[in-house]
Amino acid sequence: MKLVYRRRLVFLLPLLFHLHLLPLQAQVELGDQRKEGPNFRVDYVSFKSEGTGLSNLLFLYKIGYSELQFIKREDGFLASYEISLILYDRKGRQVSGQIWRDSLKVKTYEETRLKERFLTGQKSFFVNPDTYKIQVKLVDLHTQQSSQEVREVEVPFFGEPGWALSDLVLANSVNISGDHSTFKRGEYGIIPNVGGIFEDQEPDLFLYFEIYGLPQGRLVEEIYQIRDRNGRILASDSLKVEVKGHPFSTVHQFSLRDLEPGRYEVEVESKAFSYGEKKVKRVFQMHWRDTAPSAEDYHTAVEQLRYIATSQEMKRLKECPPKKRRELLREFWKRRDPTPETSRNELREEYYRRVEFSNVNFKAMVDGWRSDRGRIYIIYGRPDEVERHPFETETVSYQIWYYYEKKLKFVFVDRHGFGDYELVSPLYPQYR
Repeated sequence: MKLVYRRRLVFLLPLLFHLHLLPLQAQVELGDQRKEGPNFRVDYVSFKSEGTGLSNLLFLYKIGYSELQFIKREDGFLASYEISLILYDRKGRQVSGQIWRDSLKVKTYEETRLKERFLTGQKSFFVNPDTYKIQVKLVDLHTQQSSQEVREVEVPFFGEPGWALSDLVLANSVNISGDHSTFKRGEYGIIPNVGGIFEDQEPDLFLYFEIYGLPQGRLVEEIYQIRDRNGRILASDSLKVEVKGHPFSTVHQFSLRDLEPGRYEVEVESKAFSYGEKKVKRVFQMHWRDTAPSAEDYHTAVEQLRYIATSQEMKRLKECPPKKRRELLREFWKRRDPTPETSRNELREEYYRRVEFSNVNFKAMVDGWRSDRGRIYIIYGRPDEVERHPFETETVSYQIWYYYEKKLKFVFVDRHGFGDYELVSPLYPQYR
Protein backbone atom coordinates (compact mmCIF):
# COMPACT_ATOMS: atom_id res chain seq x y z
CA MET A 1 0.00 0.00 0.00
CA LYS A 2 1.43 3.38 -1.02
CA LEU A 3 1.07 6.38 1.26
CA VAL A 4 1.28 9.90 -0.15
CA TYR A 5 2.86 12.73 1.82
CA ARG A 6 4.33 16.11 1.18
CA ARG A 7 7.94 15.94 0.06
CA ARG A 8 9.29 17.25 3.37
CA LEU A 9 7.69 14.27 5.12
CA VAL A 10 9.66 11.71 3.14
CA PHE A 11 11.41 10.53 6.31
CA LEU A 12 8.06 10.04 8.02
CA LEU A 13 6.40 7.74 5.50
CA PRO A 14 7.99 4.41 6.41
CA LEU A 15 7.96 5.33 10.07
CA LEU A 16 4.25 5.98 10.11
CA PHE A 17 3.37 2.89 8.15
CA HIS A 18 5.33 0.57 10.42
CA LEU A 19 4.37 2.58 13.49
CA HIS A 20 7.99 3.31 14.29
CA LEU A 21 6.19 6.62 14.27
CA LEU A 22 5.59 5.60 17.86
CA PRO A 23 8.94 6.07 19.49
CA LEU A 24 7.02 5.34 22.66
CA GLN A 25 10.13 4.27 24.46
CA ALA A 26 10.88 6.81 27.17
CA GLN A 27 12.30 10.17 26.16
CA VAL A 28 15.68 10.80 27.78
CA GLU A 29 15.97 14.28 29.21
CA LEU A 30 19.42 15.06 30.59
CA GLY A 31 19.73 11.50 31.79
CA ASP A 32 16.22 11.24 33.25
CA GLN A 33 13.45 8.98 32.01
CA ARG A 34 10.43 11.01 30.99
CA LYS A 35 7.15 9.51 29.79
CA GLU A 36 3.90 11.00 28.65
CA GLY A 37 1.12 10.22 31.09
CA PRO A 38 -2.37 8.89 30.34
CA ASN A 39 -4.85 11.36 28.89
CA PHE A 40 -8.06 11.94 30.81
CA ARG A 41 -10.94 14.41 30.95
CA VAL A 42 -12.45 16.08 33.97
CA ASP A 43 -15.46 18.28 34.61
CA TYR A 44 -17.12 20.05 37.52
CA VAL A 45 -20.82 20.75 38.18
CA SER A 46 -22.33 22.58 41.15
CA PHE A 47 -25.74 21.93 42.73
CA LYS A 48 -27.56 23.16 45.79
CA SER A 49 -27.04 21.12 48.95
CA GLU A 50 -30.25 20.88 50.98
CA GLY A 51 -30.03 21.52 54.71
CA THR A 52 -26.55 23.03 54.73
CA GLY A 53 -24.97 26.34 53.84
CA LEU A 54 -22.62 24.53 51.50
CA SER A 55 -22.80 23.83 47.77
CA ASN A 56 -22.43 20.37 46.24
CA LEU A 57 -19.45 20.29 43.89
CA LEU A 58 -19.55 17.20 41.71
CA PHE A 59 -16.24 16.09 40.19
CA LEU A 60 -16.51 13.95 37.03
CA TYR A 61 -13.75 12.07 35.24
CA LYS A 62 -13.36 9.99 32.09
CA ILE A 63 -10.40 7.75 31.18
CA GLY A 64 -10.01 5.83 27.93
CA TYR A 65 -9.23 2.12 28.23
CA SER A 66 -6.36 2.53 25.78
CA GLU A 67 -4.74 5.17 28.04
CA LEU A 68 -4.06 2.61 30.79
CA GLN A 69 -1.58 -0.26 31.01
CA PHE A 70 -3.28 -3.62 31.44
CA ILE A 71 -1.54 -6.59 33.04
CA LYS A 72 -2.41 -10.18 32.07
CA ARG A 73 -4.21 -12.15 34.76
CA GLU A 74 -5.61 -15.68 34.72
CA ASP A 75 -9.14 -14.48 34.13
CA GLY A 76 -8.42 -11.47 31.92
CA PHE A 77 -6.51 -8.19 31.94
CA LEU A 78 -6.28 -5.71 34.81
CA ALA A 79 -5.52 -1.96 34.90
CA SER A 80 -5.06 -0.01 38.15
CA TYR A 81 -4.97 3.73 38.67
CA GLU A 82 -4.95 6.41 41.34
CA ILE A 83 -6.65 9.80 41.27
CA SER A 84 -5.85 12.65 43.63
CA LEU A 85 -7.94 15.80 43.82
CA ILE A 86 -7.00 18.86 45.90
CA LEU A 87 -8.99 22.10 46.30
CA TYR A 88 -7.19 25.35 47.11
CA ASP A 89 -8.86 28.62 48.12
CA ARG A 90 -8.01 32.09 46.79
CA LYS A 91 -5.04 32.32 49.18
CA GLY A 92 -3.59 29.02 48.04
CA ARG A 93 -4.58 27.11 51.16
CA GLN A 94 -5.80 23.53 50.81
CA VAL A 95 -9.45 23.34 51.89
CA SER A 96 -10.39 19.85 50.76
CA GLY A 97 -9.13 16.86 48.87
CA GLN A 98 -9.24 13.15 48.36
CA ILE A 99 -7.07 10.32 47.00
CA TRP A 100 -8.53 7.05 45.80
CA ARG A 101 -7.47 3.98 43.88
CA ASP A 102 -9.48 1.78 41.59
CA SER A 103 -9.05 -0.93 38.99
CA LEU A 104 -10.59 -2.03 35.71
CA LYS A 105 -10.79 -5.62 34.49
CA VAL A 106 -11.59 -6.79 30.94
CA LYS A 107 -11.67 -10.27 29.43
CA THR A 108 -9.73 -9.84 26.18
CA TYR A 109 -6.62 -7.99 25.03
CA GLU A 110 -8.60 -6.35 22.21
CA GLU A 111 -10.76 -4.55 24.78
CA THR A 112 -7.69 -2.92 26.31
CA ARG A 113 -6.94 -1.09 23.04
CA LEU A 114 -10.42 0.10 22.15
CA LYS A 115 -10.35 3.87 21.64
CA GLU A 116 -14.12 4.12 22.01
CA ARG A 117 -14.26 2.48 25.44
CA PHE A 118 -14.02 4.64 28.57
CA LEU A 119 -14.40 4.34 32.28
CA THR A 120 -16.19 7.18 34.04
CA GLY A 121 -16.74 8.11 37.65
CA GLN A 122 -17.62 10.89 40.05
CA LYS A 123 -16.86 12.19 43.52
CA SER A 124 -18.99 14.61 45.52
CA PHE A 125 -17.64 17.45 47.68
CA PHE A 126 -19.50 19.91 49.90
CA VAL A 127 -17.79 23.28 49.98
CA ASN A 128 -18.49 26.94 50.68
CA PRO A 129 -19.49 28.97 47.62
CA ASP A 130 -16.25 30.49 46.33
CA THR A 131 -13.66 30.31 43.56
CA TYR A 132 -11.21 27.43 43.87
CA LYS A 133 -8.10 26.21 42.14
CA ILE A 134 -8.45 22.46 41.69
CA GLN A 135 -5.53 20.17 40.99
CA VAL A 136 -6.24 16.68 39.66
CA LYS A 137 -3.58 14.02 39.11
CA LEU A 138 -4.03 10.63 37.45
CA VAL A 139 -1.39 7.92 37.99
CA ASP A 140 -1.26 4.62 36.12
CA LEU A 141 -0.18 2.30 38.94
CA HIS A 142 1.35 -0.27 36.59
CA THR A 143 3.65 2.17 34.77
CA GLN A 144 3.78 5.03 37.32
CA GLN A 145 3.13 7.43 34.44
CA SER A 146 1.05 10.41 35.52
CA SER A 147 -0.89 13.34 34.10
CA GLN A 148 -2.12 16.45 35.85
CA GLU A 149 -4.64 19.19 35.25
CA VAL A 150 -5.13 22.43 37.17
CA ARG A 151 -8.31 24.46 36.71
CA GLU A 152 -10.06 27.37 38.37
CA VAL A 153 -13.67 26.58 39.27
CA GLU A 154 -16.34 28.94 40.60
CA VAL A 155 -18.86 27.34 42.97
CA PRO A 156 -22.05 29.49 43.08
CA PHE A 157 -24.26 30.35 46.05
CA PHE A 158 -27.70 28.73 45.76
CA GLY A 159 -29.30 29.81 49.05
CA GLU A 160 -31.79 32.47 50.00
CA PRO A 161 -32.86 35.09 49.12
CA GLY A 162 -34.28 34.77 45.60
CA TRP A 163 -34.12 31.87 43.21
CA ALA A 164 -31.26 30.25 41.36
CA LEU A 165 -30.21 27.81 38.64
CA SER A 166 -27.69 25.03 39.09
CA ASP A 167 -24.76 24.64 36.74
CA LEU A 168 -25.64 23.34 33.31
CA VAL A 169 -24.79 19.66 32.78
CA LEU A 170 -23.80 18.66 29.25
CA ALA A 171 -24.73 15.02 28.75
CA ASN A 172 -24.75 12.22 26.22
CA SER A 173 -27.92 10.82 27.74
CA VAL A 174 -30.55 11.71 30.36
CA ASN A 175 -33.29 9.19 31.05
CA ILE A 176 -35.81 8.17 33.67
CA SER A 177 -34.59 4.60 34.10
CA GLY A 178 -31.08 5.61 35.02
CA ASP A 179 -29.62 2.50 33.37
CA HIS A 180 -25.83 2.72 32.92
CA SER A 181 -25.84 6.29 34.25
CA THR A 182 -22.79 7.87 35.87
CA PHE A 183 -24.87 9.68 38.48
CA LYS A 184 -28.51 10.32 39.42
CA ARG A 185 -30.36 13.52 40.20
CA GLY A 186 -33.95 13.04 41.35
CA GLU A 187 -35.69 10.70 38.94
CA TYR A 188 -33.05 11.11 36.19
CA GLY A 189 -30.02 9.01 35.40
CA ILE A 190 -27.35 11.09 33.67
CA ILE A 191 -24.44 10.06 31.48
CA PRO A 192 -22.46 13.32 31.39
CA ASN A 193 -20.27 14.36 28.52
CA VAL A 194 -17.08 14.85 30.54
CA GLY A 195 -15.03 17.61 28.97
CA GLY A 196 -17.86 18.80 26.71
CA ILE A 197 -16.58 17.18 23.50
CA PHE A 198 -19.33 15.71 21.32
CA GLU A 199 -18.56 13.24 18.52
CA ASP A 200 -20.22 13.14 15.12
CA GLN A 201 -21.05 9.43 15.65
CA GLU A 202 -23.49 10.37 18.46
CA PRO A 203 -24.39 13.98 17.70
CA ASP A 204 -27.03 14.65 20.35
CA LEU A 205 -26.61 17.14 23.18
CA PHE A 206 -28.65 16.65 26.33
CA LEU A 207 -28.94 19.49 28.83
CA TYR A 208 -29.79 19.09 32.49
CA PHE A 209 -30.15 21.76 35.17
CA GLU A 210 -32.12 22.44 38.34
CA ILE A 211 -34.25 25.37 39.49
CA TYR A 212 -34.20 26.39 43.15
CA GLY A 213 -36.40 28.76 45.12
CA LEU A 214 -39.52 29.10 42.93
CA PRO A 215 -42.98 28.21 44.35
CA GLN A 216 -44.85 25.12 43.23
CA GLY A 217 -46.95 25.70 40.13
CA ARG A 218 -44.99 28.73 38.90
CA LEU A 219 -44.71 28.89 35.10
CA VAL A 220 -41.19 29.31 33.74
CA GLU A 221 -40.27 30.18 30.15
CA GLU A 222 -37.06 28.51 29.07
CA ILE A 223 -35.13 29.80 26.05
CA TYR A 224 -32.32 27.66 24.62
CA GLN A 225 -29.71 28.91 22.14
CA ILE A 226 -26.54 27.53 20.54
CA ARG A 227 -24.06 30.12 19.23
CA ASP A 228 -20.85 29.85 17.27
CA ARG A 229 -17.58 31.62 18.12
CA ASN A 230 -18.83 34.82 16.49
CA GLY A 231 -22.03 34.91 18.54
CA ARG A 232 -24.33 33.86 15.69
CA ILE A 233 -27.36 31.84 16.77
CA LEU A 234 -27.28 28.47 15.00
CA ALA A 235 -30.10 26.73 16.86
CA SER A 236 -32.77 27.85 19.30
CA ASP A 237 -35.83 26.54 21.11
CA SER A 238 -38.24 27.71 23.79
CA LEU A 239 -40.93 26.20 25.97
CA LYS A 240 -42.94 26.86 29.11
CA VAL A 241 -42.79 24.51 32.07
CA GLU A 242 -44.53 24.37 35.43
CA VAL A 243 -42.42 24.06 38.55
CA LYS A 244 -43.06 20.74 40.27
CA GLY A 245 -41.03 19.77 43.27
CA HIS A 246 -37.95 21.20 44.94
CA PRO A 247 -35.54 21.20 43.28
CA PHE A 248 -37.20 21.21 39.88
CA SER A 249 -35.25 19.30 37.22
CA THR A 250 -35.26 20.33 33.57
CA VAL A 251 -34.03 18.32 30.56
CA HIS A 252 -33.68 19.42 26.95
CA GLN A 253 -32.18 17.85 23.83
CA PHE A 254 -30.47 19.34 20.77
CA SER A 255 -29.32 17.63 17.57
CA LEU A 256 -25.76 18.61 16.58
CA ARG A 257 -25.79 16.84 13.21
CA ASP A 258 -25.38 20.04 11.19
CA LEU A 259 -22.53 21.50 13.25
CA GLU A 260 -19.01 21.55 11.87
CA PRO A 261 -16.04 20.85 14.14
CA GLY A 262 -15.34 23.74 16.48
CA ARG A 263 -16.22 25.46 19.73
CA TYR A 264 -19.77 26.54 20.53
CA GLU A 265 -21.72 27.98 23.43
CA VAL A 266 -25.10 26.81 24.68
CA GLU A 267 -27.14 29.18 26.84
CA VAL A 268 -30.31 28.63 28.83
CA GLU A 269 -32.37 31.62 29.93
CA SER A 270 -35.16 30.99 32.46
CA LYS A 271 -37.85 33.63 32.94
CA ALA A 272 -40.33 33.49 35.82
CA PHE A 273 -43.04 36.18 35.86
CA SER A 274 -42.49 38.68 38.71
CA TYR A 275 -39.32 36.80 39.75
CA GLY A 276 -37.04 38.01 36.96
CA GLU A 277 -34.73 35.95 34.81
CA LYS A 278 -31.62 33.81 35.22
CA LYS A 279 -29.06 32.57 32.72
CA VAL A 280 -26.63 29.68 32.68
CA LYS A 281 -24.25 28.78 29.86
CA ARG A 282 -21.53 26.32 28.92
CA VAL A 283 -18.96 26.02 26.15
CA PHE A 284 -18.78 22.73 24.26
CA GLN A 285 -16.91 21.36 21.30
CA MET A 286 -18.07 19.46 18.25
CA HIS A 287 -15.52 16.90 17.07
CA TRP A 288 -15.55 14.99 13.82
CA ARG A 289 -13.74 11.68 14.01
CA ASP A 290 -11.40 12.75 11.18
CA THR A 291 -10.30 16.01 12.85
CA ALA A 292 -8.20 16.82 15.90
CA PRO A 293 -10.13 17.45 19.15
CA SER A 294 -8.49 20.88 19.41
CA ALA A 295 -9.74 22.13 16.02
CA GLU A 296 -11.77 25.25 16.73
CA ASP A 297 -13.39 25.24 13.28
CA TYR A 298 -13.21 23.44 9.95
CA HIS A 299 -10.52 25.74 8.55
CA THR A 300 -8.26 25.08 11.55
CA ALA A 301 -8.88 21.35 11.14
CA VAL A 302 -7.64 21.58 7.56
CA GLU A 303 -4.60 23.69 8.52
CA GLN A 304 -3.61 21.04 11.07
CA LEU A 305 -3.08 18.63 8.15
CA ARG A 306 -0.39 20.80 6.56
CA TYR A 307 2.44 18.47 7.67
CA ILE A 308 0.96 15.40 6.03
CA ALA A 309 -1.27 16.59 3.15
CA THR A 310 -0.16 17.35 -0.41
CA SER A 311 -0.69 20.85 -1.78
CA GLN A 312 -3.44 19.51 -4.04
CA GLU A 313 -5.23 17.92 -1.08
CA MET A 314 -4.97 21.12 0.94
CA LYS A 315 -6.49 23.08 -1.93
CA ARG A 316 -9.38 20.65 -2.31
CA LEU A 317 -10.11 20.61 1.42
CA LYS A 318 -10.07 24.41 1.66
CA GLU A 319 -12.31 24.95 -1.35
CA CYS A 320 -14.73 22.10 -0.61
CA PRO A 321 -18.39 23.15 -0.16
CA PRO A 322 -19.73 22.66 3.40
CA LYS A 323 -21.89 19.66 2.57
CA LYS A 324 -18.89 17.71 1.20
CA ARG A 325 -16.37 18.54 3.93
CA ARG A 326 -17.01 15.58 6.20
CA GLU A 327 -16.85 13.13 3.29
CA LEU A 328 -13.62 14.63 1.93
CA LEU A 329 -11.89 14.42 5.30
CA ARG A 330 -13.02 10.80 5.68
CA GLU A 331 -11.53 9.97 2.27
CA PHE A 332 -8.30 11.79 3.16
CA TRP A 333 -7.64 9.54 6.15
CA LYS A 334 -9.01 6.41 4.50
CA ARG A 335 -6.24 6.69 1.89
CA ARG A 336 -3.71 6.68 4.73
CA ASP A 337 -5.16 3.89 6.85
CA PRO A 338 -2.36 1.31 7.39
CA THR A 339 -4.93 -1.31 8.50
CA PRO A 340 -8.07 -0.67 6.38
CA GLU A 341 -9.51 -4.05 7.39
CA THR A 342 -9.93 -2.83 11.01
CA SER A 343 -12.08 -0.12 12.59
CA ARG A 344 -9.01 1.80 13.79
CA ASN A 345 -6.81 4.13 11.78
CA GLU A 346 -3.56 4.06 13.75
CA LEU A 347 -1.91 6.71 11.62
CA ARG A 348 -4.73 9.19 12.18
CA GLU A 349 -4.78 8.46 15.91
CA GLU A 350 -1.04 8.98 16.28
CA TYR A 351 -0.99 12.12 14.14
CA TYR A 352 -3.68 13.78 16.21
CA ARG A 353 -2.12 12.57 19.44
CA ARG A 354 0.98 14.51 18.43
CA VAL A 355 -1.08 17.56 17.52
CA GLU A 356 -2.75 17.53 20.93
CA PHE A 357 0.54 16.92 22.77
CA SER A 358 2.07 19.88 20.92
CA ASN A 359 -0.83 22.13 21.88
CA VAL A 360 -0.39 21.31 25.55
CA ASN A 361 3.41 21.43 25.72
CA PHE A 362 4.61 23.90 23.09
CA LYS A 363 2.04 26.70 23.13
CA ALA A 364 3.56 30.21 23.39
CA MET A 365 2.99 33.03 20.92
CA VAL A 366 1.09 30.64 18.63
CA ASP A 367 -0.82 27.39 19.10
CA GLY A 368 1.49 24.51 19.94
CA TRP A 369 0.90 22.65 16.69
CA ARG A 370 1.91 25.76 14.69
CA SER A 371 5.16 26.26 16.61
CA ASP A 372 8.57 25.08 15.40
CA ARG A 373 8.86 22.51 18.18
CA GLY A 374 5.30 21.36 17.50
CA ARG A 375 6.02 20.93 13.80
CA ILE A 376 9.13 18.83 14.41
CA TYR A 377 7.36 16.77 17.08
CA ILE A 378 4.38 16.08 14.79
CA ILE A 379 6.63 15.09 11.88
CA TYR A 380 9.28 13.06 13.70
CA GLY A 381 7.71 12.14 17.02
CA ARG A 382 9.29 12.24 20.45
CA PRO A 383 13.04 12.96 20.49
CA ASP A 384 15.37 10.34 21.90
CA GLU A 385 17.06 13.02 24.00
CA VAL A 386 16.43 16.65 24.86
CA GLU A 387 19.09 18.98 26.18
CA ARG A 388 17.57 21.98 27.96
CA HIS A 389 19.71 25.07 28.48
CA PRO A 390 17.79 27.66 30.50
CA PHE A 391 18.51 31.36 30.43
CA GLU A 392 22.03 32.24 31.50
CA THR A 393 23.92 35.52 31.79
CA GLU A 394 25.52 35.40 28.35
CA THR A 395 23.08 33.19 26.44
CA VAL A 396 19.37 32.94 25.76
CA SER A 397 17.45 29.74 26.53
CA TYR A 398 17.82 26.99 23.97
CA GLN A 399 17.06 23.30 23.47
CA ILE A 400 18.68 20.58 21.40
CA TRP A 401 16.55 17.65 20.24
CA TYR A 402 18.31 14.43 19.17
CA TYR A 403 16.86 11.69 16.96
CA TYR A 404 19.62 9.10 16.95
CA GLU A 405 18.00 6.53 14.68
CA LYS A 406 17.19 9.17 12.07
CA LYS A 407 20.57 10.90 12.53
CA LEU A 408 18.87 14.25 13.11
CA LYS A 409 19.55 17.11 15.50
CA PHE A 410 17.39 20.22 15.92
CA VAL A 411 18.33 23.38 17.82
CA PHE A 412 15.58 25.69 19.12
CA VAL A 413 16.25 29.14 20.61
CA ASP A 414 13.93 31.25 22.79
CA ARG A 415 15.13 34.63 21.48
CA HIS A 416 12.69 36.80 23.42
CA GLY A 417 12.26 34.85 26.66
CA PHE A 418 8.54 34.11 26.16
CA GLY A 419 8.86 30.36 25.58
CA ASP A 420 8.50 30.78 21.81
CA TYR A 421 11.36 28.56 20.69
CA GLU A 422 12.44 29.05 17.07
CA LEU A 423 14.20 26.44 14.98
CA VAL A 424 17.66 27.79 14.14
CA SER A 425 19.39 24.63 12.98
CA PRO A 426 19.14 23.03 10.52
CA LEU A 427 17.75 25.69 8.21
CA TYR A 428 17.17 23.46 5.20
CA PRO A 429 13.79 24.07 3.47
CA GLN A 430 12.34 20.68 4.41
CA TYR A 431 12.51 21.62 8.10
CA ARG A 432 10.91 25.07 7.79
